[in-house]
Amino acid sequence: RAGDPRTRLGQINMSFYMAITPVAGAAAQLACDLATGKTPSVTTVPVNNGTADIPSVLLVPIAVTADGANGTKSVQATIVADKFHDVAKICDAAVDPGLTEACTKFGVK
Repeated sequence: RAGDPRTRLGQINMSFYMAITPVAGAAAQLACDLATGKTPSVTTVPVNNGTADIPSVLLVPIAVTADGANGTKSVQATIVADKFHDVAKICDAAVDPGLTEACTKFGVK
């Protein structure tokens, strides 16, 4: 997960993040449509599970690195901006003493 302290410290190359709002919105719309007997109004594509083509809603994950380099997004631009985790949890020195310095270095505030 993108909130992993190793991503924040730059100890791993990258992680992936899926913003909650689009996921929840698509799931809620799909559930409401199905519960009321309507054809799903969200865009689906067939994904074969080895037995059948299953209508699926595919959302694009976001590649996250500590600094947002090389076409990725930063922790600040994703996890913090979306309020997925608050900065106090992300930069918690009790989790790892290097997090406070890493958050400063990578502009997590």
